[in-house]
Amino acid sequence: MSSPLRRAISRLILRFGDLITTFLEGAVLITTTALAAATIFVVLRDFASMMYVGIDMSTISALVDEVLMLIIFAEIVRSVVVSHGKPETYVLAIGEVGFVITIREMLAAVIMRDVYNLLLSAGAALMMAGALWIIKEHVVKT
Repeated sequence: MSSPLRRAISRLILRFGDLITTFLEGAVLITTTALAAATIFVVLRDFASMMYVGIDMSTISALVDEVLMLIIFAEIVRSVVVSHGKPETYVLAIGEVGFVITIREMLAAVIMRDVYNLLLSAGAALMMAGALWIIKEHVVKT
C-alpha cells in the first residue's frame, strides 16, 4: 500500500475509535446519572421511613450504603468527564473509583461490626492507595 493511502486509513480508524469512545462515555454518563437519580429517590424514601417508622441499625446501614453509592456514582461521572480526550488518565480514574469503593467497604464493615471484612477492606484500601501512587508517579506524569 502506498503511504498516503495508509495514512488515510489510519486517520479513518482513529476517527472511528474516537467516535466509539465518545459514544461509550456518553452511555456511561447517562446510565450513571439514571442510577444516581434512582439512588437519590431511595435515599429520600429511606429518610421518610425513618421519620415515620423509627431508626434501627439496618436502616442506618442501608442509608449509609446508599449515600456512599452516590459518592461512587459522582466519582464515576467525574472520572469520565476529566478523562475525556486523555486516554492515559482512564487507568488513574478507574483506580480512584476502586479506592472509593474500598473506603465504602471499610465503612460498611465498621457499621456491621465485622472485623474480618474490615481487615480485608483495609488491606484492599492500602493496596489501592499504593497502586494509585504508582500510577500517578510512573504512568500518568502530571
